[in-house]
Amino acid sequence: MSFILPSVARLVFSTFTCISLDTGESFLVADKSIDCASSYHEIMVLYGVAMAFLVCVGVSGGCFWLLWKHKHQINPHEDRDEALRIRAEDESLDFIRFIFVSYEPECWYWEVVEMVRMLFVTGFLVVIFRGSYSQICICMVITVVAIAYLASRKPFLQVRKEDNVTVDEDAPNNNTVALAMMWQTIVTLTLCNVLKGKEAEGWDEGTGMMTKKRLDVMMVSSQFLGLFVLGLKTKRAGEGDGERGAGVGGGGEYGGEGGAGGEGSSREAREGGGGAREGGERGAKGAQGKELTDNNHH
Repeated sequence: MSFILPSVARLVFSTFTCISLDTGESFLVADKSIDCASSYHEIMVLYGVAMAFLVCVGVSGGCFWLLWKHKHQINPHEDRDEALRIRAEDESLDFIRFIFVSYEPECWYWEVVEMVRMLFVTGFLVVIFRGSYSQICICMVITVVAIAYLASRKPFLQVRKEDNVTVDEDAPNNNTVALAMMWQTIVTLTLCNVLKGKEAEGWDEGTGMMTKKRLDVMMVSSQFLGLFVLGLKTKRAGEGDGERGAGVGGGGEYGGEGGAGGEGSSREAREGGGGAREGGERGAKGAQGKELTDNNHH
């Protein structure tokens, strides 16, 4: 939800973004054929305001209301493992489970936090302070606050995908991946700030440290930081699964040997029991024969 909503909001906010020409005319950035001074654009602005309220306030506010209403079911117990088990078995939460299933029980609201953060970073700031240093600085402040809050709360679950209940320390740590993605955003915004400053000063294509080509390479490389961390965590999780699989296989092998030994012991016990019964019957017959002999002598 936090990925879909900002894309829709950015599309809605593009209705308000115009570019002015030296002739005094202004046109819509998303569609240069639309004159921002036309009555058609004025109508679209009213429509955009209504949609912005519906998308930004309606969706995020509606999600928060649903989560707030069921927060005691989402986080039903002080013990974390017990809370995960109870909420996983609660069928009344199925219609909103996709909103909170990835988060710790005590962080039932985190999806709404992500919605608001993404709306500010990718939605509002597209319209406000567009193309200015203020836009970059506000984005950096929001991201730094989000990093601090994420690092302190650690809202993402680290559980097995099979049941979303069993805690698995070898599973990919989504908190680490989320932090890496946010630091990637900080690096990108910093490079954007440098790029904007260099464009204002004029590029020095000599042997300086920050040439345009080097900055372009750094900008592209920074986009792979989050993917690198995600791949590293996934690889470690795969190694953990392999070790657990080997342990299970070894246990099965020893269990099979134990079962075979047990079967052999049972067979020996049965044979021994049969021999004891046969010996008992022979002994009883011998005692009866002796008794008859003694009677005949008498």
